[in-house]
Amino acid sequence: MMSQKSSSSLIKNIFIMSEVLTTYFLKLILPIKLSCIYPSIKGMEGLWSYIYLHLIIGILAAGIIWGRHNKSIPFGIFFFFATILPVLPIKIVADRYTYIPSIGLFFIAAKGFSWLYRSARERIKIVKNIAATLLIVILGTFSFLTWERCQDWRSSLSLWNNVLKNYPNTPIAYNNLGEAYLRMGDYEKAISNYNQALKMNPEFRRANYFFVNRGSAHLMMGDYEKAIADYHQALRIKPNDANAYHNRGTAYLYKGDVEMAIADFNNALEINSQYAEAYFNKALACEKIGRNQEAIESYKGFLENVPTHYLNYINYAKERIHELSR
Repeated sequence: MMSQKSSSSLIKNIFIMSEVLTTYFLKLILPIKLSCIYPSIKGMEGLWSYIYLHLIIGILAAGIIWGRHNKSIPFGIFFFFATILPVLPIKIVADRYTYIPSIGLFFIAAKGFSWLYRSARERIKIVKNIAATLLIVILGTFSFLTWERCQDWRSSLSLWNNVLKNYPNTPIAYNNLGEAYLRMGDYEKAISNYNQALKMNPEFRRANYFFVNRGSAHLMMGDYEKAIADYHQALRIKPNDANAYHNRGTAYLYKGDVEMAIADFNNALEINSQYAEAYFNKALACEKIGRNQEAIESYKGFLENVPTHYLNYINYAKERIHELSR
């Protein structure tokens, strides 16, 4: 039984990697619908999986056959495969993984144009002209596509909107677009995008992250009940999420439920004992109900863990320790 599962897993991984390789080939030859995130590849999706596998086998076979006549072609093909191989087990498509491997394919293309240009006899100038023109057109087209792609990276909004334009069924892109709106202070649009991410796949492996982010948007809007409900959901999915405990504690603190806030800050600190913000907010909560000694200890915990550039908070904590120690 174990052997059958291992065999099935191996076959599935081969199909996935062949589809990943085919995608890389196509994106390099025809760079359209480029994205900073691509849909996950599941493998064994009917006829196409077999087509991808046979295509990769065909490319390797062609490299071996052509190698008898021209060493440049197999060198370029095998350079591509050798340098892309280390990232194939990751089983995801990412443009950055092709930066070095693509040298092999472009090496073949450069050799091809060089051969075409030099092989034409002087009296057949039209062949040289065609080769030169074709090269200029290709370089011009790729240059324009590069410029156009750079426009997608101008801002977080343009980047994630581009992902959703090309691959609309990508929940993480909706989440990240929501984060961009959240940083801009457009909380309604942030919530709308978080809603879309959760609607598409509420059990997504990072759904707790989506709930925490949507809770933060509700928190910023002053809707503490909805924020607390989202943090509840995040903790249901990932019970050891220190951020969810801290943020829920913050919502309780703003709501006036100080004891619940302190309990959540303690939970966050049990998970992450270096969580400076949790120490700080716990200190504020303890002060509200007169637990001054606990507040002093929390401010000290904050000072031990806070980055040095948070000068205003550091000075405030030191002042509060001084005042409460009297």
